[in-house]
Amino acid sequence: MRHLIIFPLFLLLAGNGIAQSLSPEVVATAGDQFSSAAINLEWTMGELVTETVEDGNVLTQGFHLAQIAITSIDDPESLRKLVLIGPNPTQGLLSIQTEEDLTIRLFDMKGALLLTMEIDQPSANIDLSLFPDGIYMMQVSTQSSLSMTLNILKR
Repeated sequence: MRHLIIFPLFLLLAGNGIAQSLSPEVVATAGDQFSSAAINLEWTMGELVTETVEDGNVLTQGFHLAQIAITSIDDPESLRKLVLIGPNPTQGLLSIQTEEDLTIRLFDMKGALLLTMEIDQPSANIDLSLFPDGIYMMQVSTQSSLSMTLNILKR
């Protein structure tokens, strides 16, 4: 009989000793929090809210992105100074003047690759007369990883 009283008492005391705290915390790799008398604000980088539950307390559940990496941010204006392409709009013959070796890729508006061309001289021409009239996307990239995309109108 004595064991029947001691065992529930032990469970009650042990449960209170290891119960979790419900203090508002945000666990994340990046973010911050701000508190004042009127507001409590917490934010994290990469967390998408999936569910919020309120019953006196507010619980917001989400998930975190494992890694965010920015490899480079190109300045298209620097490439525009190195490459001249024209006329745009064109009737067929497109002239390219450049100071660097280029790779040119021409796509239609559906994203299909129509033409790939390596340019290793100061000037070159691309003949678009075989393609129907329309708008094309031209991706211009250098060996130093600069790239830009232009819309080319062929009439």
